[in-house]
Amino acid sequence: MRKLVVYAALAVCISAPVVVDAALPSLPGLGSKPNSGPDLGASQTGLVKSYVGANKDVLMSQSKLLEALGLKDKAAAARATADSLGDGATKGNLQDADKAQSDDSKALAEALKAPAGKMDDQSKKIYTQGLILLASGMTKYTGMHKDIDAFKSGLSGASIMETPKLQTGAYVVTSFPGNLQNLTETMKNAVAFARTNGIEVPSEATAVI
Repeated sequence: MRKLVVYAALAVCISAPVVVDAALPSLPGLGSKPNSGPDLGASQTGLVKSYVGANKDVLMSQSKLLEALGLKDKAAAARATADSLGDGATKGNLQDADKAQSDDSKALAEALKAPAGKMDDQSKKIYTQGLILLASGMTKYTGMHKDIDAFKSGLSGASIMETPKLQTGAYVVTSFPGNLQNLTETMKNAVAFARTNGIEVPSEATAVI
């Protein structure tokens, strides 16, 4: 009889932890694999690098075009802005570069409307180089569409803690459409000017418009 009592007690001790364990509430994140969302920090770094690369080409193209048209000071300023841009550019850096690019586009638009005057062969060659660089910048811009869409999608699901660190990428997303539209218009005007004034138009330029 005593042995039966001992065996019964042992059985209760062995089974008790299982019952208690089963009664514990499940806690989120315990024993489960964490969600693996997009690495928005890495995406932003890549996006900014691509944007900077495109902007540098555009600014250098504007420098060439402005130089060919005799606007030496503005050409030098555009070149300096391009040289100052780096892969780790901040939102402020990109805003400054975009403002410079916009101002250069306006100066170019005015210059392209004015009578060309006499352009020597060297100026025409520089102008053609500007068209090639502008086409390169535009090609880089259009190649960003997929990354822009992916970052924009990920940004909509970013946490409150993440959002402040993603402002540079967010700026790229919002400024991208307007910049590309302005560059397309600039290229059309620059190509039309070249054709009117006997300047060689490279195939790269016509391919992007």
